[in-house]
Amino acid sequence: MFKKSLLLASICTSLALPAIASDLSYTYIGVSYETGEVADLDFDGFGIQGSVALNDSFFLLGDYTSLGSDDEFDIGFGSDDIDAEQLVLGVGFHTPVSNIVDFVAILAYAEAEVKTRGLKEDGNGYLVSAGVRSKPTDKLEFAAFINYSDIENESETGYALGARYFVLPPASLGLGYESADDVDVFVFDIRFDF
Repeated sequence: MFKKSLLLASICTSLALPAIASDLSYTYIGVSYETGEVADLDFDGFGIQGSVALNDSFFLLGDYTSLGSDDEFDIGFGSDDIDAEQLVLGVGFHTPVSNIVDFVAILAYAEAEVKTRGLKEDGNGYLVSAGVRSKPTDKLEFAAFINYSDIENESETGYALGARYFVLPPASLGLGYESADDVDVFVFDIRFDF
């Protein structure tokens, strides 16, 4: 059976930085490529993210990611590679701190499924994230968040840093880094605001 920490670490990579800043649309869709280390195994994969503004302060968000590893994972009677699927659904709140900085808080439900050698393990729980976003120019946006997750009665705290360049509105390119006890992941994405 897989360790719960692998599920926890896998889900931690799902809490992508939300698309909110003082003068941005809170409604978007994006696709991402993620690569890094989760629970001492190299993973990479793709995801799709979206957000819908409810009003001037609240938004809904969703994220689906499919990750895979070519590293062999030994479960006691043989080894095989690992595949993981993750789903995060949540609600967020934001408020301006200044004319270029927003404070952001997110509460989300998360679930993951990890498979290897025909075996699978599911896990679910919640994620909480709080931080700031800043858009100092029309072309650049920066973000810094503290993330907390509690999955299957195991918790983990980490952080996420991000930068975004607006190529040509509504399209932007993003680069992010997320870290926690068992997670170090780089995220590259393209996003379209509506």
